[in-house]
Amino acid sequence: MIFVTLGTDEHPFARLVQELDRLVGEGKIKEKVVVQRGFTPYSGKNLETYEILPFGKLVEFINKARVVVTHGGTGSIALCLASGKIPIVVPRDPKLGEIVDDHQLKFVRFLEKRGNILAVYQVEDLEMAIRGYRASGDEYDFQKRTKEFLEKFEKLLAERGLL
Repeated sequence: MIFVTLGTDEHPFARLVQELDRLVGEGKIKEKVVVQRGFTPYSGKNLETYEILPFGKLVEFINKARVVVTHGGTGSIALCLASGKIPIVVPRDPKLGEIVDDHQLKFVRFLEKRGNILAVYQVEDLEMAIRGYRASGDEYDFQKRTKEFLEKFEKLLAERGLL
């Protein structure tokens, strides 16, 4: 199963859902695709979609999924990493009205350099990312990097009074 989460941002992210729907419809993705679409009105014909999921159900889908695809939201990415998943991350593009600024692009580039995620900047590249996906080449190294990242992230939030 492939699980996709678009978080709860009020901006629609239809191009990602449309691409997944196309890939399933054309038989290029044969697995079941479940999408938590938030405020994206497009739900597709070939996908199982939900607007907003309760937190426990969201975690359940992430844990059951072979592949998790997410937008570039900090919370969604952190949840995937905390669940031991290397997410495929497609950042929202402010030029397309998918978000207010380029903070997701910057965050995704940062995590991509660290090796915590698999970044996909153009939805047309999503098929290849899913086909070539491996959960982790070196699970120990991934878990170590993820733990270090989450510790630093929590420390930063605490320093800024956000935790």
